[in-house]
Amino acid sequence: MNLSSNLPPENAPKLLCNSPFNEAEWKQLNKYEHFLNADYSKRVELLKKRLEATIDSFLWSERVQKLEPKIREICESSLLHKAQFEPIGMDQFLAADSGKNNYFSI
Repeated sequence: MNLSSNLPPENAPKLLCNSPFNEAEWKQLNKYEHFLNADYSKRVELLKKRLEATIDSFLWSERVQKLEPKIREICESSLLHKAQFEPIGMDQFLAADSGKNNYFSI
């Protein structure tokens, strides 16, 4: 079943990359892919460090210090703490569209 055929024309995605690429363009696309993956990976690490710093500053309170083991246990088991960046592939990069759900533009 083709889902796009069920969409009204105004809601159909308009792909950003819809023509063949020459060798130089493929090299540029590979650079973009590498840049985005490196940038997103650094952002995830930064968010994790900010979370840890926030938790540490929260635990400075004497009132909360007695709850530290429980708080650390909750944080260790949280999905945010375990978050890892999943690199995007060229297929995802080429599937980017110009719609409102697009997270980046070229």
